[in-house]
Formats: sequence, structure tokens, C-alpha cells
Amino acid sequence: MYAKAKAFTIFEIIITLIIVGILAVIGMTGFREIVQNNRAVTLSNEFIASLAFARSEAIKRARSVTICPAANANALACGNNASWANGWIIFVDNNNNGTISNRSSRLKVQDTLETGTQITTTIARITYNSAGFTTTGTGVINLTAPGCTGNNGRQITISNSGRTDIVETGC
Repeated sequence: MYAKAKAFTIFEIIITLIIVGILAVIGMTGFREIVQNNRAVTLSNEFIASLAFARSEAIKRARSVTICPAANANALACGNNASWANGWIIFVDNNNNGTISNRSSRLKVQDTLETGTQITTTIARITYNSAGFTTTGTGVINLTAPGCTGNNGRQITISNSGRTDIVETGC
């Protein structure tokens, strides 16, 4: 007498694959949202790091250091307060006039940000003096990444002392 072989039917295999596919689609949607929201966090961390770098360089060099939005992808000149998404430039501000005197005065250049990234502010530039204080006053910068949802945007506040504060805001 032979034992009867046990196996899955083709119908059971198809149903299992359909269920796995549905769960994968649900999981990918949630994962995509997490990735998009983390872009806003990463962007704000990069911006805060750039501010800290500019401040520390001003103290170290005992000279004014300015961070400004790039006018274009070439990062040769400062733009206006609406062009932060073009990236930003950190430079030694020898004349204290907020303009880049030559290429060698540039300390760091941030590349153009991903399309859809929004940085809104009234600040056209931030200058730190040799003591690490801002000479351009206080300001608020709002950052959101494309696809950001909920309270995953970031708001950076810069004080007169040069210190920064960051809070979550709506996208």
C-alpha cells in the first residue's frame, strides 16, 4: 500500500501569491511615505550643519562668514530669499557686504536641492561675526521636501546669538 502524497494545489498557490502581493503594495505605500518624510529631516539637518559650519568658521578665522542662497547652479553669486532651493554658498565675507569677492573665499557650496523642495524665508543671507553672533538679525526658515505629509516639515529659527532652534511643522 502506497502513502498518498500531500501537496499544494495550483489554486492555493495563486491565492497565496495574491495575498503576498496585496501586503507588499500596502507595505510599499507606507514605506514610501516614511522615505519622503525623512527627506525633510535630512534637509533640515544639512541646513543646520551648514549654519553651524559657517558660525564655527567665523569664530575660527576671526572674520565674518556669510551663508546665502545660490543665484544659480554655478554657485558664483548670491541669490535672493526665494532661491534657497538652488543650494547655498558659505564664504568668507572680507568686505562685510554679503557678496562673494572671489572663488577662493568660498568655503562650502551646497548643490541644488531636489525638485519640489521648498525653503521659504524672508532671509536673503546670514552673516556671522568673529564672535559667532549674527549681524543680519534673527529669522525663520521653513523647509519641506516633495511628498512630505503631516507634521514632517521643519522650521528653523536663528537667534541674534547665532544659535538655532528647530521644530516640526506641517508640510
